[in-house]
Amino acid sequence: MNYPDPQHNSLCQCKDNPLRAFWCITGHMTECHYPHRCSEAACSHLHNYDFSQDEIEVLEADARAAIELGLRRPYELADKNNVTVDQKATSITCPRCGMTSYNLNDVEQRYCGNCHMFHADMNLGTGDRP
Repeated sequence: MNYPDPQHNSLCQCKDNPLRAFWCITGHMTECHYPHRCSEAACSHLHNYDFSQDEIEVLEADARAAIELGLRRPYELADKNNVTVDQKATSITCPRCGMTSYNLNDVEQRYCGNCHMFHADMNLGTGDRP
């Protein structure tokens, strides 16, 4: 799946620092899927890692379903393989507990008040893979 480049993703934490973007675990120089790791986002870079084609297809289906269910707000599907960012998102749903927050600070900071954690700090079972 293709995500917006860092300059066009309001969530990106690395867009002002190319070196940081190069080493970022939630994006790349050419696309950003912050706060999700590559396997959670099923980004277009998965073929560079140690995933089989079957694993990639499962990860893509899971990511697509999560976006369609609103669990990855503010990400939205533009079509089957392209993801956009709703720049005017007014809520955020925690990928860990499923709670939706309408607090603009939570939305901007990608924070869950129920879990008391930032989404980027959540270990969502991705193991050692990116």
